[in-house]
Amino acid sequence: MSLFLAMFGFSLAMPITPGPVNMVIISSGVNHGFSRTLPFVSGATVGFTLLLSMIGFGL
Repeated sequence: MSLFLAMFGFSLAMPITPGPVNMVIISSGVNHGFSRTLPFVSGATVGFTLLLSMIGFGL
């Protein structure tokens, strides 16, 4: 259970740190607005969480 909590905390902390995806999201938000950028934000977060989960399970 502690492994899942650690993975969950890491996957929450990583998306808010500055990085290339966040710079693209900021640019998209400025150019297209919040509502049109929200799917990209959700996709980046879900994709990173799935990637982290797969690594955690050794796949």
